Amino acid sequence: MKTEKQTLIKGKPLTEEKVSLLLSTKSEDITLELMRKFFAYKEKANPLFNPQDTFKLQANKLYNKSAIKTTAGRYIVNLLLFGDNPNIGNIIEYINYPLDAKKLGGVDKLLSNAVLEDKLSIKDYYQYIDKVTWLGFSCNSFLVASMTNAMLDPSPEVVARKKELLAQYSKELENDDLNALAKIETELLDLARDGLKDVPDYEIYVSGAKGNFNNNYKLNSIMRGGVKNLATNEVTISTTSLVDGFPPEELNLTGDILIQAPYYRSIDTQRGGTSYHLW
Repeated sequence: MKTEKQTLIKGKPLTEEKVSLLLSTKSEDITLELMRKFFAYKEKANPLFNPQDTFKLQANKLYNKSAIKTTAGRYIVNLLLFGDNPNIGNIIEYINYPLDAKKLGGVDKLLSNAVLEDKLSIKDYYQYIDKVTWLGFSCNSFLVASMTNAMLDPSPEVVARKKELLAQYSKELENDDLNALAKIETELLDLARDGLKDVPDYEIYVSGAKGNFNNNYKLNSIMRGGVKNLATNEVTISTTSLVDGFPPEELNLTGDILIQAPYYRSIDTQRGGTSYHLW
């Protein structure tokens, strides 16, 4: 049965009443219960806010030097991380951009450098790390999209184009031409990415929190690609994905795949340095 495609819930401008509620919230008020009340959809009740809801934050309200347009989600994150700690707030200032893995790493670097330069205490830095960790793990059940069929099953457009490309490069693929494989994978991934940009679970990849689109999505929904035989160093191309399932004639490739991961984590690590024998 075909499932209905989910889309991102768009934010809207907040009323003055809801802005007042946000601004009256204190850092110590932010508990899991409050986060559920603010942002969790329940069977019989909608949340008070969508994280993307917008409002105007007046200057100097939360370490923002000028008036800015921000969102309910960003305000709560800033309030939690340093609303009660000016030592951190004066260094970071108001974060008014999507806090993906790369941007969060930039904030971490900024604070760790401040510790090295004696501008921030270890205790303050620990407090920040604890709050980031709590936020990341405690709210997943109601703020992070779950993987759906829309993310797992390739779209009809991708399936059709894959069929065309496999026919176009059939001779090259028979000869395990990795350059041809790269062209096919790149085009299909670009096509898939464009079609998934408004699917909620795409945030799993775009946030950088978990998984890599060019690797994980490709293996799940596009194709396995090149599989190396560690005994012969030869590479065989598999054009099936995990969603397709491996055909019987590629059973030997699954064995090579199972061997690769433990090999690279164990035997192959000696290439990075010197092997020591302790006795």
